Amino acid sequence: MFVYKQLTLVRNMTTSHSRLPTSSITPISTGNSNAYLILDGDRSILVDAGMPGMAGRILAKARNAGIRPQDIGLIVLTHSHIDHVGSLFALKKATEAQVLIHAMEADHIRKGHSPFPAGTNRFSRVISFLGQRLLSRLVNFTPTEPDQIVTKKCDLRPLGFQGELLHTPGHSCGSICLLLEEGTALAGDTVFGIFPNSAFPPFAENVQELLSSWHLLLSAGCQEFLPGHGRPVSRALLQSSYDKLRKQ
Repeated sequence: MFVYKQLTLVRNMTTSHSRLPTSSITPISTGNSNAYLILDGDRSILVDAGMPGMAGRILAKARNAGIRPQDIGLIVLTHSHIDHVGSLFALKKATEAQVLIHAMEADHIRKGHSPFPAGTNRFSRVISFLGQRLLSRLVNFTPTEPDQIVTKKCDLRPLGFQGELLHTPGHSCGSICLLLEEGTALAGDTVFGIFPNSAFPPFAENVQELLSSWHLLLSAGCQEFLPGHGRPVSRALLQSSYDKLRKQ
C-alpha cells in the first residue's frame, strides 16, 4: 500500500496503461551502479539516483533519450545505499519529481546517511567491517524528504503508471523491485549482474530473506532482471543461483 503525502503526481502523469516495450527502458551507468529511465507515454520514471555528483550525467542521458527533466514524474528508489541515492536531492530539485521508497528505508534518505550492509564473502566482509567502523562519514549524502512511502506489494496505476512494486528484502530490509508487465524486473541490488555464473550479491543484510525474495521474483514470472550493478540477468541464471543457494 501507499502512504500518500502528495497527490499531484496522479494529475500530472499520463493515465495510459499500455504495455512497455523493452526499448522504452534506458540504462544509465552512474560509475559503479546503474540507474534506469522508463518512458511511459509523455512521462518517465527514474529508478535509482546514483552516487553523489551523478545528477548531471543522469539528466544528460535523459536528454539524449528525448526526456526533459520536467518529464520525469517519479523517482523510485530500490533501496537507500549511497550508490543508489547519492544524487537524489539534486535530481529531485531539477525534475520536481516525487520520490518513492519503502518505509524501512525512508529515514535513511531523510537523514542523509545509510549504513554499510553486511558482506556475504570473505572480501566483502572486510569491506563491510571497514565501512562500518572507519568510513561511515563517506556514505553521507544530502537529506531528501520522500513523497510516497511503500509498505508492501502495490500497483503503480494510482500514480498513472503500469507496473508493480514488490518488497524484496535481503540485500537491505526495505529493498523493492519494480515489475513491468512484459516480464522485466528492475531489481536494484536484490540481483547482481557482475558475475557470469551467479546473481548472488556480495553484500546482503539477510541471506535467507534474499532467498525468499528470489523465490518471489521467480514466482512472479519475471524473465529478465535489470540489476543495480552489472549486466541484465536472465531468468535461467537467477533460477540456478537460487537453486545453489537453497542447497547451502
